[in-house]
Amino acid sequence: MANYNRRICVAGTHGKTTTTALISKVMLDKNFDPTINVGGIVDEIGGNSHIGKGEDLFVAEACEYTNSFLDFCPSVAVVTNIEEDHLDFFKDINDIRNSFKKFIELLPDDGVLVINNKIDDIAFLTKDIKAKIITYGDDDTADYYFDNVSYDDKHYQSFDVYFKKKQIGRMRQRLIGKHNALNYLAALATLSEFGICFEYVRKSLEDFKGARRRLEVKKVVNGITYIDDYAHHPTEIEASLNALKEIKYNNLYLVFQPHTFTRTKALYSEFVRVLGNNPITILAKIYPAREKDLGEISSKDIANGIKENKNNLNNFCEYFDTFENILEYVSKNAKSGDIVVTMGAGDVYKLIDLI
Repeated sequence: MANYNRRICVAGTHGKTTTTALISKVMLDKNFDPTINVGGIVDEIGGNSHIGKGEDLFVAEACEYTNSFLDFCPSVAVVTNIEEDHLDFFKDINDIRNSFKKFIELLPDDGVLVINNKIDDIAFLTKDIKAKIITYGDDDTADYYFDNVSYDDKHYQSFDVYFKKKQIGRMRQRLIGKHNALNYLAALATLSEFGICFEYVRKSLEDFKGARRRLEVKKVVNGITYIDDYAHHPTEIEASLNALKEIKYNNLYLVFQPHTFTRTKALYSEFVRVLGNNPITILAKIYPAREKDLGEISSKDIANGIKENKNNLNNFCEYFDTFENILEYVSKNAKSGDIVVTMGAGDVYKLIDLI
């Protein structure tokens, strides 16, 4: 990365893959031919990476896990949000925030920071940096913000885009949900620093499908829509479920596979709250990834917590030991007009092919 003249690094607890993909799509369409490294499969770049011809522009997803993003050298840094995650490495939220502060401090004096203005105590993160700061958000306290969201019969999302309280146009995109409107604004703010106008961005992104496993519609079989999503943190789950509420359906079957024991244990209460607000929730075994099962937490604990919580909206929650048992339940109960969502960062996506 250090060999490149301009270096865009997209960081944040959530949204960095989609935001990196959005920026990359427009840059490719504009024939900037950047080198790209993104943490997801993006059809428009033929995978998760693209090698540009020159050494002018590098676009990279910058992950905070193990502080790996501190080895980068951004000239433009994007920060989508900062929340508790990866608590097998970080001590707490303050430890995470300190790492993001160090990431932002990597910017040169003539660099640019694009940041979500709803992040807590931005002043702490930006103290003493001389780089240009651009904010984005969902109200007019930000430089870039959106308003008047609507959906058409194809479930395309439209919203008015504002800069410095002046409307600059209306965006229509396939990516549903408020969180994706925010990702779009982060991309737009970044691209504007490279002289790319709103109208060009609008046209480039109108039919962009996004990265795979981000509310990806996989199949429609016998009137049942099967969607796969990478969400594995309570905030991501909630954002995806809120986005799906914009789609017309009869019942939504959520098949969730927790990812890592440490995350499940640390965020147990939030998992119970968020998953408990979906009427039909099915839990698969925790995907261990890099960890060993110490017997401290299980998916069954989440299911029991949801059943015991009288404040949620759930009317069905069950834990199944195997994918085969989940398959049997979904195949027996899902009907035409329903949505089945597989969700998680593990191998839960395999369920749709089994179905």
